[in-house]
Amino acid sequence: MERFLLLPLVLSCAAVFTLSGCGGGGSIDDGQTPLSVSPETVTLNSSTGVCLPAAGPTVFALGGTAPYSLRNPLPDAIGLSSDTIARSGEGVTITFKGGCMQAIPIVIIDSIGNTAIFRVNYVAGR
Repeated sequence: MERFLLLPLVLSCAAVFTLSGCGGGGSIDDGQTPLSVSPETVTLNSSTGVCLPAAGPTVFALGGTAPYSLRNPLPDAIGLSSDTIARSGEGVTITFKGGCMQAIPIVIIDSIGNTAIFRVNYVAGR
């Protein structure tokens, strides 16, 4: 019975040593992974029937070639915690300054010109 418990342990150790010996393939922001954002759509639903100022979520840049810059078409309505992101996996936090909106595109541009877009929605509930 002990022999059957030992086999999975031996196999998992062999897999770890094999994977660690291959070098890992570099950083996610080295230009080998396509630029993307997560999430691609941000939606805040107001339960009051009006779109008052409110805190929003964080959106993360992934892949591409860091650093990244952001283009916000509505800075009077959408606040961003920064206009740059230093490394892949880091993000920018959104603040809604008031006013309803739908499908507002925020563009993230990496250091070699690749782009990714996330869309911002702020919807008044009834």
